[in-house]
Amino acid sequence: MANEHIDLIRRDIMLGLKEVSNEPTGFIQSVNTATGAEGAAIGDQIKIPSGTAGDVEDTPVGYNMPTEGKSDVNAGTMAITKSKTVKIDWKGEEQKAVMNSGVMGTVLAQQFADAFRKLRNEIEMDVYKEAIAGASRAYGTIGTTPFGTSGSMADLANMKGILDANGTSPSSRTIVLSPAAEINLLSNQMNMIKVNEAGSDALLHQGIVMPTYGFNVRSSAAGNEYAANADATGFAVNGKADKGAKEISVDGGTGSIVAGNIVSFAGDTNKYVAGAGSTSTKLILNPNGLRKETADDSAITVAGGYTASVALHRNAIALAIRPPAVPVVNGKEMDTAIAREYVTDPLTNITYEVAVYAGVRQVQYQISVCWGVKAVNGEHIALLLG
Repeated sequence: MANEHIDLIRRDIMLGLKEVSNEPTGFIQSVNTATGAEGAAIGDQIKIPSGTAGDVEDTPVGYNMPTEGKSDVNAGTMAITKSKTVKIDWKGEEQKAVMNSGVMGTVLAQQFADAFRKLRNEIEMDVYKEAIAGASRAYGTIGTTPFGTSGSMADLANMKGILDANGTSPSSRTIVLSPAAEINLLSNQMNMIKVNEAGSDALLHQGIVMPTYGFNVRSSAAGNEYAANADATGFAVNGKADKGAKEISVDGGTGSIVAGNIVSFAGDTNKYVAGAGSTSTKLILNPNGLRKETADDSAITVAGGYTASVALHRNAIALAIRPPAVPVVNGKEMDTAIAREYVTDPLTNITYEVAVYAGVRQVQYQISVCWGVKAVNGEHIALLLG
């Protein structure tokens, strides 16, 4: 397919993409892009392999052949669920008027930047919501923004403590701050972000506020209030629940518990995150389940909406992302686009399709991308409430 039209506006596309790359994309930059997504259609299940080694045992000595261990390769699944497009329309008379003013390239670059931004923001929000729905536990007080005490990094230390307790690898950890938490951090912990103490100003250009406590600290505008269901009250444990339990029988309550609700039990200071599948008689906890045994009839408190920063390992969430599919016949793309270009943002690794469609005395640019997101290792996600 001839791309002469794309050649004329490639500079405007790249200027728009560069502007987006300089905005905070904390969640997209903190997760793994799933491989194998290119061949998957909307709704197709994509395998996400993970592996475990065998148990610790006495070292074998002798001439016998090795016996089979208990290592395993697991394969979770996810799907590409969204295909979104932002359109830019130009009529001949509109173009002529703008070209006469000498700002055609500037206006078009602004439109591309806005299109990339809108798509990127929707992807970022989806990753944030999935992180909350799949998180293991939470720390902090709803309504109290973290990092409010000057010189104290207790909030970050507790995030580290949750991930450590869950066996999360110390490498590739990130905490993505809500806007309010970032403001508090910058206001009250200035000594932590000086270049000579944080390491290098190169990190700041990568969207990393600072590296500390084993975390790369990023930010995201997506981290605003999460409107978790707030009508679940009066629930209690129905029968003793053992340490490590992930499915807990409940009774006596009204309303419903949904994924992302913060739940706590009488006599247990931990704050857990409700998982998908919770009902009025059954509470599903995300990995790794209860931290301590809970007695029969223990009261359950269910919190409503909250703002959360998110601490996570890169492998905790998978993001499958690709341009939308185009029919191909005998090796040739068969739709009505007069030009098509694929551009990749080097910071977020998102590849967008920019297609050009001709109308009657007008032209339309379509900026498109497909994606799906899934929390595949919820034990490696923790929420910092605010």
